Amino acid sequence: MRLRVALVVAAAGGVLVALAPVVGVTDGGHAPAYASWPWMALVGLLAPAVGLLLITRGRPVAARWVLLGPALVALGRLVLDVQVAVEPALAARPELFLLDTLDPVSPSVGLVLSLVGSLLVLLAGLLALSEPTGGDGGARLVDGFGGENRATSGSPGLLALVLCVSVAAAAGVLTRPFESETPYLLPSGALEGAGWERLGLVVVAVAVVLAATFAATSSSGESVLGGLVGAALALAWFEVPVLLAGLLGADLRAGWGPVVALLAAALLAALGLVTGLRAARPSERRPDADTVVLPGSARLRRAAGLAGLAAGVAAVLAATGRQLVVVTGADQPPEYPARLLVPAGLLVVGLSVAMLVPRWSVAVRPAFVVGWTAVPLAVTSALEPVLMTLDYPGVELGAGAWASMASVPLAVLAGVLALVAGAGERDDVDLSERTVNQVLAVPVAMTLLWSVGAFGLPVLTGRDFAAAGLWNDFRVASLGLVVVLIAVVVAAALAPFSRPGQAVGLLLGAAALLALRMLELPLTVARVADGAPGAGLWLAGCCLVSLVVGAVLAARSRRGAATFQGSR
Repeated sequence: MRLRVALVVAAAGGVLVALAPVVGVTDGGHAPAYASWPWMALVGLLAPAVGLLLITRGRPVAARWVLLGPALVALGRLVLDVQVAVEPALAARPELFLLDTLDPVSPSVGLVLSLVGSLLVLLAGLLALSEPTGGDGGARLVDGFGGENRATSGSPGLLALVLCVSVAAAAGVLTRPFESETPYLLPSGALEGAGWERLGLVVVAVAVVLAATFAATSSSGESVLGGLVGAALALAWFEVPVLLAGLLGADLRAGWGPVVALLAAALLAALGLVTGLRAARPSERRPDADTVVLPGSARLRRAAGLAGLAAGVAAVLAATGRQLVVVTGADQPPEYPARLLVPAGLLVVGLSVAMLVPRWSVAVRPAFVVGWTAVPLAVTSALEPVLMTLDYPGVELGAGAWASMASVPLAVLAGVLALVAGAGERDDVDLSERTVNQVLAVPVAMTLLWSVGAFGLPVLTGRDFAAAGLWNDFRVASLGLVVVLIAVVVAAALAPFSRPGQAVGLLLGAAALLALRMLELPLTVARVADGAPGAGLWLAGCCLVSLVVGAVLAARSRRGAATFQGSR
């Protein structure tokens, strides 16, 4: 009954969002760039329609998971709508309205419909995926994380493909969706949009990766089917109206971002269908088909450790060499941002060495999956001033810059190998049932709240200095902030659904990234006149504390579970 209510709520939310441009989002009744409401209604109703179809096919678990992706993307839509509420003239939403004047405008009733619709879609996801149970102090998430329907998921190849495709989709979301030849519509995208718009696009990009990751790491073919198809439908709900605005709107040209995102959505849906449809229904399963052995996780962890060791060493070497060489005989400029490469490289080296020790590799792998992102965080910060000055005569790339650029693909390779290795650990290490650890709810919620400010606000401020950010001054260094923010958010969100040992690793790995973020102040403060701590420093400290507290609580729950098992 709850699932059917959730589908109705999601459908109502999709219809309300589609009605927003009909009613009018601004007080001037400005029409959208094209007749967008039928298309918005169509893509908004896709997820509940597919969910209803899955129910009729006897796949209620898949139907529940279809609503996860739209619910997470609805968070991003809410943030984007805030920009319309704050300053409509700076909101690039041609599917909702297109201004024809430079006079001030105010939001209208249509914006309320859009906000309420997004809230309803979010509520539908919460209704569908929550299944309270009693007696064990926790709530078991439907099928996928509870381990009651293990059949086909957990494939290393599937996890690697989903990771690559979802990251490509996120990149498409963040880039400029259209080109505008009208002075009333400013450029958009994470690089050029207004403040709340940038943040909203980042939230949508994180939501896509998070939804796909949840599905790919699930223990059920049903949840893989629903989760990946739901992520694809959420991308379509977000991107199709914008793409059509670029194709059909006057003085607009479609960009490549929505095309990439929709192609990625098609691939995610195909992966979900191929994987999920292979799974027999629970009532048709043989008793001996409950597990799938995924050999080779030890070799994958060792390979990840070697790649990570190479990445970390390259990062440390990059800090010792010149990022920029001035060949005209002028004085070499100080390279303060490159100093962050040393702690980042040492962090990855330490985790990689532990990954190469068989006795430690399983426990360290979750932290490694998060910690490798320290390399792109430090590299983008170090390369930003280099790329800004390359156009000047007599300036060349130094050996440090080449080592920095080499460390990034090595780190990415290490992270992918560690993720794939984790799929095999479900069978090689622990097949016990997993429940939602409600004890982690508060520290995880605080982490998700503070992490946005920790990476979106500067940790260092000063006279005539503007630090890279997420919604202000989005630059090359901001790309590293986005990568690390995604890693922290995904790690924190997955921790309550992971086994205690894995949760400890995820949270401590994320804590190490926050510590690295805070080190930016003492390592680079000399580059700023009258440098002072920024708001991002204090929020990073709060986020670090919440992650450490969560890790301690997860470790205590692990000891409690071990004591309980020993007494049985």
